[in-house]
Amino acid sequence: MDNLSKFADVINDLLLEHNIKPYNLYKSTGISLSVIHYWLNKTRVPSLKNLIKLSDFFKCSLDYLTGRTEKNIYYQKVTSTFNERLKALMQTQGVSYRKLSKDTLIAVSNLTRFTNGKVYPLLNTAVKLADYFSCSLDYLIGRD
Repeated sequence: MDNLSKFADVINDLLLEHNIKPYNLYKSTGISLSVIHYWLNKTRVPSLKNLIKLSDFFKCSLDYLTGRTEKNIYYQKVTSTFNERLKALMQTQGVSYRKLSKDTLIAVSNLTRFTNGKVYPLLNTAVKLADYFSCSLDYLIGRD
């Protein structure tokens, strides 16, 4: 099952579990109702920024939210930002932009924008980075 399908299944489960309608999720998080429907219909991949909003709203880890683990541990404490953590992981593991790009097939220009804090990756890209560095999505975004 791909990342989007897993995510959509978890979101559907969380909405049912908490007895929340998509409209209420929109009102509580500010995430566009049409975007929420795209997710539920498995037609649009969520951004990391929206995943963080959902994680905070449902009090669940990003890895649980995206179906990467069945264990739900919510890490509320943020010790660094995504771009700081990505730069630190690259530095501690001695990985250049070119090597990371070659190994993950993520464009160097996107990696540069991520580390400069200009943009957040979409779910599939965030999962590639977490897998590459053998860490959780929560760790990748700066939660410990």
